[in-house]
Amino acid sequence: TQLEKSPEVVEDILREGARRARAKAQAVLERVRSACGLLAKPV
Repeated sequence: TQLEKSPEVVEDILREGARRARAKAQAVLERVRSACGLLAKPV
């Protein structure tokens, strides 16, 4: 298939999806921590 011929495209798509998922999860976790009265996770 076309995807098999372009593994770098697949990797780029997966990386972008992972980046977006991390950003979304971080926002949700911040809301949960705030709601529970927990301090923000140190960086």
